Amino acid sequence: MQLTVDFGGHRKKLLESRFSLIGNVYFADIWNRVGYIPSLGHQSQRHSNSINIGIGTDADFVIGRMVTTRFFRDKRAILHAQCGPFRTTRELTLAETRLLGQRIRHLSPSPKGGYYCGADESLVNNRNEVLDAATQLYHVASSRIYPPGAGDGPEDTKVLCHDDLSSINTLVDPETYQPTGIVD
Repeated sequence: MQLTVDFGGHRKKLLESRFSLIGNVYFADIWNRVGYIPSLGHQSQRHSNSINIGIGTDADFVIGRMVTTRFFRDKRAILHAQCGPFRTTRELTLAETRLLGQRIRHLSPSPKGGYYCGADESLVNNRNEVLDAATQLYHVASSRIYPPGAGDGPEDTKVLCHDDLSSINTLVDPETYQPTGIVD
């Protein structure tokens, strides 16, 4: 029970920092060495509400593309999707739904075919229906859920979040059962 309370306290602290973009956090010196050019205003911003503390190419960290299973599971990595960083939840949602449609259009149901994926075998029989559902999802997301021109809503509050918080990624002291770290 105490372990859960401790992790909840750590998560609450993470939620207090705000960011201007949605994406993954990277060491700035790594990005700088490979010629990273901030294209969406990654400059460090230090506001009273803690936006982007230490973020920016002249600071320790930058916000860059997302590396999450939603973008890279099975063959999504080869579909050249927009992976961010994103300014709004609308941009993120539309990128994910566009990728879903691409994924369905490029099924490889045969083990002899290029970029074979086992999940494709079960999808191929219903390809048209699934593609139609993905197209409808994109339309609803882009016109009704996140209409063009709508301002930032509460869903656009950008906070630090661990996308794969599981027992495999948590470090706990074996004697005190206190959390000692979170990885991945």
